[in-house]
Amino acid sequence: MKYVGYDFDVDKGMITFDEELNAERFLSLNGFRDGQVCMLRDIDGRLVLVCTDYIEDNPAQTVLPFDEL
Repeated sequence: MKYVGYDFDVDKGMITFDEELNAERFLSLNGFRDGQVCMLRDIDGRLVLVCTDYIEDNPAQTVLPFDEL
């Protein structure tokens, strides 16, 4: 499924798509969920948003340790 022709704004590290791209519908149709881990990748010169449950072992990635009290 391709999504072409949507505009977006970049402000303070956030990418916000226009209102025509319904977030709830997009997430449910593609098997994503709100709050899932997503990464931006450069794949063949195209900006690609990759969503995953897997935490990549990358020293540049910020991981916050949460310890049980």
